Amino acid sequence: MVKKLQKQRQWKIEKTEIENLWNQAKKLKPALKAKGCDLPFYDFLDSYETEFNRLVAWAKETCPSLHGVFEISNGDFDSETDWGRLGLPADWMQVFFVCDDETATSYTARDSSANLRGAATGFHDPSGRFHTVIEVIKNPECKWEHKEYKYAFKLPILLHEIGHVRDYENKGHFNPELKTADLIEGEVYAHLFALDECFRRAYFTSGVMYLDSLMDYKDSSDYRGEVVRRLLSRFNKPEYKQWLDYDL
Repeated sequence: MVKKLQKQRQWKIEKTEIENLWNQAKKLKPALKAKGCDLPFYDFLDSYETEFNRLVAWAKETCPSLHGVFEISNGDFDSETDWGRLGLPADWMQVFFVCDDETATSYTARDSSANLRGAATGFHDPSGRFHTVIEVIKNPECKWEHKEYKYAFKLPILLHEIGHVRDYENKGHFNPELKTADLIEGEVYAHLFALDECFRRAYFTSGVMYLDSLMDYKDSSDYRGEVVRRLLSRFNKPEYKQWLDYDL
């Protein structure tokens, strides 16, 4: 009961913060642009939930196979074969990839501590056409309670899964027809895609949080550790200037 009350109190504090920032944005953004700070997205001044929905629309426009994006509960991630819960056609056959890399044997192992939960799954319909769906955790465990702030955490998760869909469609590290996969390199690609897009789109807070979360695995002996070590050898965090860095 005490924990619930603490969460409610935190939610109210965050709600007030968000409303204040959005009210200030009406004056701040024109002043920032006049100072040369013209960003595609302003952390905390713009809505993360709105941006999430824009990314979904962009993904549907640019990924021909994408059937839909679904925000689901943590428990629903364990229902990997019950696709009726998402309203998918019963005659769609899920694609299961085969990977011979021994390093990737822990890929399907459950991680109770994971908070960056998302999935991109492929299907073939009876005509052989390929379809994909993306699932993103609805209520990730993070330091915030208000959903607006939680969407800041969910933006890179969504981008990671969009990266997988693009990889499926391009038959890069996953081949839906042959059902073969290079799981390690596929994960590295999706992480790189998410990070590059975060910083390109000025989701600076989201990108930093995502990178920090990945760093927790850099010394791991399972596939996650191998993925993160390869990622860190290739990703160069770009220099950037947030709106808070400008004097007004």
